Amino acid sequence: MGFFVVGSELNAYICSIMKLLQLSYNNPDWSIQNLQLGSTNLLVGRNAVGKSRTLSLIHLLAQVITQKQDLAEECDWDLLFENENKDQIRYQITCKISDTPLPFLNNTIITFEAIYINEIAVLQRNTSTAAKIKSVNNVDELLHLPPNKLTINARRDIKAYPFLEDIMNWAEQIYLIDFTAIDTYKTNGHPNSSINTIPFLYKNLNQDSQEGIIKTLQDIGYSISTIKPQYRDDYLFLLITETGLKKALKHSQLSQGMYRALSILILIEYLSTYVKTSSILIDDFCEGLDYDRATKLGKIIFDKCQNQDIQLIASSNDSFLMDVVDIKYWNVLDRSGDVVTSLNYQSHPTIFEQFRFTGMSNFDFFASDYIKQKIQ
Repeated sequence: MGFFVVGSELNAYICSIMKLLQLSYNNPDWSIQNLQLGSTNLLVGRNAVGKSRTLSLIHLLAQVITQKQDLAEECDWDLLFENENKDQIRYQITCKISDTPLPFLNNTIITFEAIYINEIAVLQRNTSTAAKIKSVNNVDELLHLPPNKLTINARRDIKAYPFLEDIMNWAEQIYLIDFTAIDTYKTNGHPNSSINTIPFLYKNLNQDSQEGIIKTLQDIGYSISTIKPQYRDDYLFLLITETGLKKALKHSQLSQGMYRALSILILIEYLSTYVKTSSILIDDFCEGLDYDRATKLGKIIFDKCQNQDIQLIASSNDSFLMDVVDIKYWNVLDRSGDVVTSLNYQSHPTIFEQFRFTGMSNFDFFASDYIKQKIQ
């Protein structure tokens, strides 16, 4: 997987943008319980607690809905979305491995599926092949479904069942960025690799956006004066000039930190300006940057997504980033065995509010025994 994972092609039907409010997931080896999310989120926690896995899980769901990936294990999903009209849409899915071989590669079947809009059931599927769905005109329809397919993949009607389209569009408009996989050295020079995404996206930005990225790089401490897309044979690269240096550098010759900052700014600018985007997931955000650049870049990206009404779910153990992101946006993950739980402002507002008066840094909220003492 490259560092930038996109959804599928945008559907021609334009519906409301959805945000994921809650997520619970179970499989025989791992579970996350009642993760509560807002418009802006930072997942923090010790190593191996499940931060990256949680982001991958959200992205997996989008891949399954858009049929880019099959469900391949026994699992239960319980998801709560909210659309632009403030309707809450709960989506529940249960899968299991079939006891008998099936005439398709994947033996995982769907044994339960349900959708509720503001707690009113509009889809009920209690067997692997039969479901009852309710249209906006309050007409019930009995569906006969392939046992390994979600209802949304077998029955779509944008007028009768717009709630299915809302879920599909959420899945098509979610993007995953692995910050630590933005690597100039591993992929340098390969025209079909993820490194070529960045020059292509920058080239397709308008002049104002390009100039804005240069200005932002300057603001966070990189003395960039010009960035010019250039072709050599069929390979597109960026030629970057730093103030005070005579020789311009290819983007592959930049320091790792500078290239990661440049890449994330280009990606976010492109997604927020040219693509209908519901959610952006960033794993290990700001890893490898120094204090000054991590804090400035983090604030810029968080503010950008808030202003563009894009749900941002980032994960990080970077103390610099934690100090600049308000703890009201945090989800502190903890794992006991194979169960991951989350503590956040919605679940424990008193703990979060009392911490503000301690005088400690944000990082201390995570790294000290403050939370453990308060919960006990």
